[in-house]
Amino acid sequence: MTFQMKNKTSSTLSLIFETIGLSLKKENLTVSDFFQDLGERSHAIVIFVFSLPFLTPFPIPGLSILFGAVIMFSSFAMIFNIPIKVPHYLGKRSISSHKMASAIAYISKYLWRVEKLIHPRGEYLIQHFLGRTFFCLLIFFSGFILALPLPPGTNFPPAFVCLILAIALLEKDFLLAIIGTIGFITMTFLFSSLSQYVINLILKYADFFRL
Repeated sequence: MTFQMKNKTSSTLSLIFETIGLSLKKENLTVSDFFQDLGERSHAIVIFVFSLPFLTPFPIPGLSILFGAVIMFSSFAMIFNIPIKVPHYLGKRSISSHKMASAIAYISKYLWRVEKLIHPRGEYLIQHFLGRTFFCLLIFFSGFILALPLPPGTNFPPAFVCLILAIALLEKDFLLAIIGTIGFITMTFLFSSLSQYVINLILKYADFFRL
């Protein structure tokens, strides 16, 4: 399965889509194979790619636990700039090339429209170990939320945060990273409020049945 990307994308994003496109041509692609194909820039690209399926109108079911775990491992490896290592049982899991390519093709239609707004800004801040660590930790916790068995429709916020921060790290765009941070704070507030509501509802019904 291949897809076409408009030429208006930035050089970095164009390179990413070209690399991903070549990898997705393979049949029976596994997680480990995908890591090997991406090479030294795999950390942020893996986070980018594994966030995409949850941002389409028709998310791929049953992938949030696997993809969330991969995002967590990738963000942790990125902090220390080491190769991504995942457990064997995750690495041997296959990836649907057709579905992944469809998700990437869908998102690419929107990325090229905003690519002029994405460019290196505050490179020192985002490349510094402390800055990179901070943003990678946000991705790690977003991946953790993504991996939780939550109701349908709740995968979009953490996946969106992961996508924005991955692009920011790839393009060395500190301003975009700040936007991703605001998204993370908003997501945390929403999930905290939802959790508190569910807990209060459970306690309410527990008291009702106790009477």
